Order: sequence, then structure tokens, then C-alpha cells
Amino acid sequence: MRMHVRFVAVSTALFALSGCGGGGGSNNNEAPAPTPTYSVGGSVSGLAGSGLVLTLNGGADLAIGSAGSFSFPAPLASGASYLVAVKTQPTSPHQTCVATNTSGTVSAAVTNISVSCTTNSYSIGGAVGGLSGGGLTLSLNDDVELAIGTSGNFTFPNNLDSGSSYSVEVTTQPTGPAQTCAITNATGTVGGGPVFNVSVACATNRFLVAGSVSGLTGSGLQLRLNGTTSLPVSANGDFSFPAPLASGASYFVTIQSQPVGPYQTCLLTNGSGTVTNGNTNISVNCTTDRYSVGGTVTGLTGSGLVLRLNGSQDLPIAADGAFEFPTELLSGQTYQVTVSSQTSAHRELCAATNASGSGATLDVTTVKVECATVLGFMYVVGANNQLVEYGIRPDTGALLPIGPIATVGSNSREMIASPDGSTLYVSDTPSSTIRAFSVDQSKGTLSPVAAPVATGASGWGADHLAITPTGEFLYATHISAGTIHLLTVDPVTGALTPQGVVATGLMSGLSASHRVAMTPDGAFLYALSYIGASAKLDTFAIDPATGALSPVTSSTPSDIDGMTIDPLGRFLYLRNQLPSANVTRSDTTVYPFTIDAVTGLLTPVVTITVESSGHQMTIDPTGRFAYLLGAFNYVPTDNHIDTFAIDQTTGALTVIGSPVLVSGRPWAGLACDATGRFLFVANQKTTFSPSAPYDASTFPIHGAGPTEGQLSPAGSGGTTEAVNYAIVVIQ
Repeated sequence: MRMHVRFVAVSTALFALSGCGGGGGSNNNEAPAPTPTYSVGGSVSGLAGSGLVLTLNGGADLAIGSAGSFSFPAPLASGASYLVAVKTQPTSPHQTCVATNTSGTVSAAVTNISVSCTTNSYSIGGAVGGLSGGGLTLSLNDDVELAIGTSGNFTFPNNLDSGSSYSVEVTTQPTGPAQTCAITNATGTVGGGPVFNVSVACATNRFLVAGSVSGLTGSGLQLRLNGTTSLPVSANGDFSFPAPLASGASYFVTIQSQPVGPYQTCLLTNGSGTVTNGNTNISVNCTTDRYSVGGTVTGLTGSGLVLRLNGSQDLPIAADGAFEFPTELLSGQTYQVTVSSQTSAHRELCAATNASGSGATLDVTTVKVECATVLGFMYVVGANNQLVEYGIRPDTGALLPIGPIATVGSNSREMIASPDGSTLYVSDTPSSTIRAFSVDQSKGTLSPVAAPVATGASGWGADHLAITPTGEFLYATHISAGTIHLLTVDPVTGALTPQGVVATGLMSGLSASHRVAMTPDGAFLYALSYIGASAKLDTFAIDPATGALSPVTSSTPSDIDGMTIDPLGRFLYLRNQLPSANVTRSDTTVYPFTIDAVTGLLTPVVTITVESSGHQMTIDPTGRFAYLLGAFNYVPTDNHIDTFAIDQTTGALTVIGSPVLVSGRPWAGLACDATGRFLFVANQKTTFSPSAPYDASTFPIHGAGPTEGQLSPAGSGGTTEAVNYAIVVIQ
């Protein structure tokens, strides 16, 4: 415009000069009039982004920073053509600007070019992978939702303007199976094109197979999942298998092993199904099993029998037949049935067999209580320092195992009964003491008579015992001292009073062993002592008034370790010694001697040798038959009893019949009953078992006839743990 004004002014001046100075001439020297120029511009609307550039006639660029009027800086001459175009579209946000009235011929200032800008919009989408469930729903900016049915690409139906923020979320996770879909590139700002990098990755959810246990008190409960995975459960409460299963997988839980200690039965609920959208709710409820204890009673005639279960539950029994304790026991609980009270009938004893056990899960009906009016009693030194009692059946000699009835010392080597059977004496070698027990003649029970009595010498002492037929004097050998000690017997109570040493000179020391035997008239005492193959036999006369011993004679036989006297006092038998422990010996020689009834001197008789270890020897009450017990280190065929007839004049032995086998290693004891009908052996079993290694057996002795004195195979016996040689029969 300024140029236009300036041009008008110059023209006016020239016109004025021409009027004053000159006329009449030609104007050929005048300058041509300049071409007028005009600006080109217009207005921009809707601009939100930056970077918009317009161009004029393809050459002059004009950057537009905001909406409003614009004008290119260089005007165009009148009559010139103009063409305005958008050279660069704006960004941030991306827009599309459209120009109208963009071309023409300049004749005046151009002001009607219109540039209209609108923000671009773009689609939002991406891809879904791993989808196997149904119901997946995505949302865009918490507004637009899109249901996704399968894996693959997806696009929201509504576009978003460039520059706007977007946020894609999982509105609903898929189910059937349950899955968790996670989104990456879920948020951002829309730029200059579609968003297609939203990634939705779906993974099937895994859940623990779990539940709870209640009522569990035992141990060893194991659950199993789908037949492969085991899970030990040790306490009540929640449990879960370590490896989760995928949603939609089947599960099947079973009880692999039921608990014990106590035994229990556990039941499952909700133990199978399909894993859905959470941990399972399996329930395991355990209850402790119970069982009853009972059995049968036979042979009962008296009244007052009471059985006891586990030391506390008593059950009176009135007659033969079945019985059952009223209170059941927890499964797996140990049970023991004992006879709490015997009947009131004289010498009627009842014994329980099959009476104990553990781990029972079913009702126990096998306890046997056998009752009989017994012929007498047999006592054996058993394990755990216990004296074990048996009743002897009068018909068969079978033993009723009454059980432990008294406590003795740790190494009680010898037992002996008073002649009238009213008192039982037991030696305890380590403490060198002797215990006295009064014997109940009706039931065989034992009651201590005062405290254990010391023999009067210290060290490893009281070994073998002998008592005079009057019951006034008791003799005990002392291993360490090699002496014999005298103890007087109270005629009323059976109590012992030490009187000191009455004999010396026996072989002594911890490796020494002693045996004593007395003539049935109480006139002479024979003492055998030995160490290894060396032996010494001393004969003593007994003062009937004082019990004092007077040496008669002494000898030193070789390789002797056993001595037995004829119950009629006519003969004495020595037998040779075993080799060292656990070494088999093929034979035993028995050396008979006649006894001079006046002097006590011994006269040798012809010997006899048999294939036996010669461990124990006894003679029947009539003095006509002898029995030799052999034991060969658990070899069953070598464990037997040889039977001998005794020459009633010379005492010589003659083998009669065949050896009778004895199970196990029978070294604990050998004794006849007073009637001469039964031979008893306390012996180890054929199959050694530390829990119950010994039993006692009865061998019936044949009466009058061709086989008189011979033995029948062992009858029924009662189990005990006889640990020493001592065995005593009281009738």
C-alpha cells in the first residue's frame, strides 16, 4: 500500500510540471508506469498441531504457528497468478489441513484463502494370543468394550484423535478354562497412524489341588493325585499338592495309605472333579478305628475269675464260653489280657494265651483262657529278672503259662525249694545274695520273705544251692571265694540266717563253676567245681545238728562239668564237659558211682558214652530212669534227650528207646515231676527270636509196659524266656 501511495504522488508532480513548462512538444521520454503488486493471504482455522507449512506458487513457504490470518511476505504483481498449497501437514497432533480459494489472478490483495485443519483419528488394535477360554472382553479408555472370541488381530470400532491418550484393559478374563490375559503396549498417545501393537497374551490359569484334613491323630497318611503324585499329610489343617493343575484339567484324589499309631480310616469328599477357577475344596475326615478284644474260656469250674485288659479294664467270668471286654480299644493300640484274679477253687489256675498283640485293626476273638486244677507248679528264671510260673495239668502235664510272678536278681543261677514246697530260694550270683519266697500252695503265687540275704562273702558269689531234707540248713557255694556257706532256715517263715563259711578249697575265680548235690538223707554233700577241663570233687559229711561240713574225701577228675544224684541216694553221676561255647561236641561220657551210705565214699561203675552234648541230666523220682539233655548250638536235629535205664544194683546206665528231639537249644533246665509221669524242659526255640526266644515243653514219661520210662514227643508248653539253668517243680 505504501508503494501504491508513493506512485500516486510522483504522478501528480509530473503532471504539474508538465502544465507549467512546456507544452506543444512530444512525451516520448516519459518512464512507463510501474505494475502494481498485491499481497496474497487468508486465514487458518482449526489448527492445533505444529509444523504447518503453506507454499505459494511452489516456491515461497510460510510456516503457520496458530490459527488466524496469514499473508505470504512477498506480494505478487497485479495480473500474476497465485496458487497456495499445504506443503507440510501439522503434527502433534497430526492434522489434515485443506485449503480453499487457493488459486487465482492477482488484481487486488488476496485475502480469501481459507485453510481449514482437522485433527486426524486412528484405529486402536493389536493381537490376542493363547486364548482358549470364552468371555474375554477388552476396553478402550474405560469406555469402548470389545468382545474377543478367538486368538488373532483385533481393532476397536471407535478411532481416537491423534494426540489423545489411549489405555486398553482387560474388562473380563476368559473362562472355561479360566485364563489370565496380560496386555503389553496397553497405553500410549495416538500419533500419526493406527495403533496396532497392543499385545494380549492369554495363559490358562493353574490352581492347586487342595483341601483340609480333620480328625488326624495317627501317622503315615498319604494322599495321591491322579495316580502319580503322593502327598504325606502329618497334621490336621490345610494341604495342597505341590504342582498346580491347569484350569479345565481333571483331578482325582485317593488315599494311598491310611494312618497308623493309632490306625485310622480317613474318608474323602469332593475328591474328584474338574479344575475350574480356583483351588479345590477336598475334605479328608479321619476317625480312629476301634476294635474289641475277646476270646473263649474253657475248663472253668470255680468262681471269682476276673480277666483284665491292659491293666485297667476288668471283666468277671462266671462260666466257660465266649467273652468280650465291653470297652473297645483304638485301632493299633497294644492289647494284653491277663488273669487279674484266679478262682477261689484250690489249685485251679487259669492262664491266658494268644493274649497280647499290637497293630490290630479288626476285632480280636482269639484270646484263649484255659483253666485246670493243676498237679503242681513249675518255676523258671525268665528274662528281665522275672520268675515265671506254670501250672501243671494233671492229665497231660501240659503247662499253663501263668506268667511272671516275682522279681529276682540279674543273674539268678539256681533255684531250690524247701522239702515241703512252702519256700522257694533263688541265688543271685553278682550280689552274692539269696532271696526267699513263700509259696502259696493253692495258686503257686510267691511272696518275698524279708530282704535278700547276703551269704557273707563279697564278690561274684552265690551260685548253686542245696537244702537238707529236714529243711533246717541251706548251703550256697561262692564262686569268687571257692567256699561253701551255711544258712539256717526259720522253720515257720523259711527266712534265712547266714552262719558263715563251712567249707573251703573249691576251685575259685570268675571263670569257675560249681555244682552241689546232697544225699536224700542229708548225710553227705558233694561239691563239684571246675575251670575249663580241670575239675575238683569234694565230699563232705553233714552234721545233722549244726549243719557243719566235715571233709570226707577229695578228687580231681578231668574234663567234668556236670553232676546228678540219684533221688534215692544210691548213685552219683558225673559227665564230661563241653568244649568252649558254641562248639559242637559229638559225644558225652557219663561216669556212674555208687555211694556208700555210711561213709559217702564213691565207687566208680562202668561208664557209658552217647552222642550228646550232655548239658543237663536228671533222674525220675523212682530212681529207675535217667534223662540226658543235649544242646548243639541251635541245630534242631542234634538237640535231643537220651533215656537210660538205671541198674538198681550198680547204677550202670543202659540206653533205652530212641532219642527224642527237643526244639531249639534246650539248655535252660530239666526236671521231673514228683509223680514221675512228666519231664519238663525249659528250652530255646528252633527259630531264634530275640522277642520270644524260649519256651517250656512237657515230655510225657511212659508208664508200665515195654516202653516204660521212655519219652513221648513234647506236648503243649507255655512260652517264657528262660535265661538260666534253674527250673523247679513244686507239687
